[in-house]
Amino acid sequence: MFRLLIVAAVVPSNVKAFGTFKNSVESERMPLRVDTETESSGLPVDVEEVDGLKGYCHQSTPSCKIMLGTHNSYHIKPDLGVMEALKALGLGDLAKELDYTHPTLADQFASGMTSFEIDVLADPDGSRYVAPGVMSLTGATLGMPAPLKGPLQSEPNGFDAAMATKGFKVLHIQDIDVQSRCYTLAECLTQLLALPRATTTYVMLEIKVDTPAFPAGAPITPTPSLAMTDALWTALEAEVAAGALASPPIKFLIDNKDNSAAYIAKGGKVLVPNIEGMSALPSGYSNTEVYAKCNDVTDAGNCALGKTVAQLVADDILVRSRADSFPTWNETRAKATLASGAQIIHTDYIDKLKKLMDVMNVCGENLGTQEHGSCKVPTPSPSPIPFP
Repeated sequence: MFRLLIVAAVVPSNVKAFGTFKNSVESERMPLRVDTETESSGLPVDVEEVDGLKGYCHQSTPSCKIMLGTHNSYHIKPDLGVMEALKALGLGDLAKELDYTHPTLADQFASGMTSFEIDVLADPDGSRYVAPGVMSLTGATLGMPAPLKGPLQSEPNGFDAAMATKGFKVLHIQDIDVQSRCYTLAECLTQLLALPRATTTYVMLEIKVDTPAFPAGAPITPTPSLAMTDALWTALEAEVAAGALASPPIKFLIDNKDNSAAYIAKGGKVLVPNIEGMSALPSGYSNTEVYAKCNDVTDAGNCALGKTVAQLVADDILVRSRADSFPTWNETRAKATLASGAQIIHTDYIDKLKKLMDVMNVCGENLGTQEHGSCKVPTPSPSPIPFP
């Protein structure tokens, strides 16, 4: 499939086009995962040891029901050439928001993360995403200075072989942001099954069906995403079956409301649909066969069935929430999320949330100033995970 458009080596002619691209994929862009704070070692304080953490209701506490998780758990940032090209084209904000790399799934799990998020694209015949446009684009084409005249993105190890297989692929933005800890859903599941899990693991799946709207004149033409069909739903169920049958199981949550509605219409029960925004429980589904995605518990409205998070949890409905949203750490929102009763909490500020958990364990929800008065925020130990 033709992906790369011929462009002049004059950068300004592409700036407008890429600026339009920036706006068109706003919903696709994900926040940074690394806080700006650093330890004396100079490493970002992103993933902390759970040893010694008391937590307001941390998963290291036997009676705790909260599961912490990461967003875009698979992600590895693009090569330097891609990042510099985006900056040169006036897309520094986009480059910044792609500039994060998660540890492996195993290292995340060892650090206390027990829930994950994975983006997938259907590829039933294989090789649909085998030649990303960004790997064909060079710095010379965009008029980049030396030493950035070569390919913007090198081919990651095992990429071609993984992309050639049939099945769902794990990519952030096809053709531009393609590096991952696992390139296929099957590979991600293999890694998850190898973890020493003692409880059910919940994985949120964002099934990407919308193609990024690259503008005319952009140097990359996106590979179209495939809409889900009955056949693709059946194929997805088959790919996650080993997780569903594991002991303890791995349950896959459908992120998108529209995809959830389509899956419910199909009558599927292997995946767990999202009832966010629904006024009633879908016919044929029990409370334990659905979940509610309630991103911000401080919103005035209720996220599902006209009920609060606490009411949903009391009804044995699984709730996934977010304690924060980059670029702002909002302690009020974080405290409310921790106290809401949501069983799954995802965060972009792992170290801050864990420290807040410890403080709330001692002081409860009624914290005072940012310094929390006599309730001291514990100093985190250096992360045991080496950051790239």
